[in-house]
Amino acid sequence: MVEYPKPVDAKHRILVHKLEDNILQGYPYEDQQCDGCRFYIGIGDIAYCNHMLVRIPVGARWWCQWWESPDEDSAE
Repeated sequence: MVEYPKPVDAKHRILVHKLEDNILQGYPYEDQQCDGCRFYIGIGDIAYCNHMLVRIPVGARWWCQWWESPDEDSAE
């Protein structure tokens, strides 16, 4: 008997939305990688992205389209 995946419930819907709405890859883009981003919080290979549209654990060498240099002024 084939088991089909369960439908995404409300609890997990936000994670699926983040996956659909973000370009997140497990390798750097040119010289940009998570541990050089202003939203990266942590030390070592695994840490947390504090960008309001991502907010998940990330690897140091990952990259997403929301990458910003720590030297950039915040527009907020």
